[in-house]
Amino acid sequence: MSDGDTQNTAVRAGGVPRRNGARRIAQGLVLLALVVAAVAWVAQWFYHQHTHVSSNDARVVAGEVTVSSRLGGRIAAFDLSLGDTLAKGDVVTRLHDEPEQMRLEALEAEVAARAARIDYQRQRIDVSSAQYDGAVTEAQERLRSAQTAEASARALMEVAEKAYQRSRELVDTGGVSVQQRDEDYYEFL
Repeated sequence: MSDGDTQNTAVRAGGVPRRNGARRIAQGLVLLALVVAAVAWVAQWFYHQHTHVSSNDARVVAGEVTVSSRLGGRIAAFDLSLGDTLAKGDVVTRLHDEPEQMRLEALEAEVAARAARIDYQRQRIDVSSAQYDGAVTEAQERLRSAQTAEASARALMEVAEKAYQRSRELVDTGGVSVQQRDEDYYEFL
């Protein structure tokens, strides 16, 4: 061995060469880096396990999941299959709604029938109102006609009364015959 070899290696008791200090430091650093990487990996795994939900087969821990609706009835379609994901508001199943649909149609028909009855009654009211207005107008016209006839009759009566008064005065003087006076009298009645 040369002098340079004696500096790099030291011999142990028993003839095994000893490692140099720099090499030991490098190996210690590599071992330390491996330990730090392992601790970091374990810390990251631990953090992920406590902050994320994960599963291999996406089964719920419970044996059964109870799903209920606000409506009663038979299920018409169940569109989920194994492995499907659900979001809030997704449709899980459809109920058989034929009886409710028929009931809805019956109620809509009843509403339409009642609306038709209301329209019919409104039309009757409109016709009655028009008839009433026509009857009132006719009665007002007859009243005006009767008032006009009364005014005409009063005027004729005044004329007849004046003619009778003249005839009566003239009978006393002999200017008119008794017969003329009687005719003027009956005209007055």
